[in-house]
Amino acid sequence: MNRLTIAVRIKYTDNINPDNSFDTQFSRYEDYQSTKNLAEVEDELIQLIVEQLVEDIFNKAFVNW
Repeated sequence: MNRLTIAVRIKYTDNINPDNSFDTQFSRYEDYQSTKNLAEVEDELIQLIVEQLVEDIFNKAFVNW
């Protein structure tokens, strides 16, 4: 198995409640068969990972609403 990992660093500033502000790295990965070339699965894996990252970031930013 091979693994594609994407990490992003997000700095979120809450001007109304500064305690909710954060500067965090989010990371997600997807495994794929080592018999496949990354170019074959890259678009699909990136889409899956980005969806997961967006959900993680949204939950972190707006969980207190």
